[in-house]
Amino acid sequence: DPDAARRAIESLILSGNNPDDWGKLIDDALSHKGTKSIDALFLFRLRNAVGASKADDLTMQAGLAAQQHLDKEAATVLEEGINSGKLTSGQATGLSAARGNAARDAGVLNSVAAAANSSKNGQAALALAEDYWGYGRYADVEAMARLASQKGGLKDPGEATMLLGMAQVMQGKNAEAQATLGGVTGAEPRTRAAHLWSLYAQVKAKGAAAPAAH
Repeated sequence: DPDAARRAIESLILSGNNPDDWGKLIDDALSHKGTKSIDALFLFRLRNAVGASKADDLTMQAGLAAQQHLDKEAATVLEEGINSGKLTSGQATGLSAARGNAARDAGVLNSVAAAANSSKNGQAALALAEDYWGYGRYADVEAMARLASQKGGLKDPGEATMLLGMAQVMQGKNAEAQATLGGVTGAEPRTRAAHLWSLYAQVKAKGAAAPAAH
């Protein structure tokens, strides 16, 4: 019974918050047929946040981010991988390109923000919210995700709700995050990602400390 197995691992996470257990749940979610690139990216971001990313996970996350023109995120993930010793410079292919694109991107962030605020629909605000994630600007992610939802006209409205909840988790707004993520609807890969991020909010709310890596 796959559902029973998932629940058992979730119980272990709530009591011990072990990165290996997180890895099993995230691998299971990623294996779902029909998982879109954006949902995979949400799951790799979670894997990174809970300390369960290995070398292949970091290069996958960077690749997914780069595909979606989130160059700052791609560069940051690869740089952190090298600095932590999880990646060698040789494994971090695409780092120089991501750095160059990110530098150009940083130069236009303010004008993009102005355009997002004045746009009739929320698509530009949603794109900017995704961009801010790579900078670790989670309060700005939250603000832009809210703006995107308020303006409407989104190709994927659930993406804004997911980002809002994820940004709340990263800021320690754990109760708000669980409420937000509980409202995510759509295909199973999206709702599974929302559920796992909500689980992370529960863990953070409990203050369960991750065991030291060996």
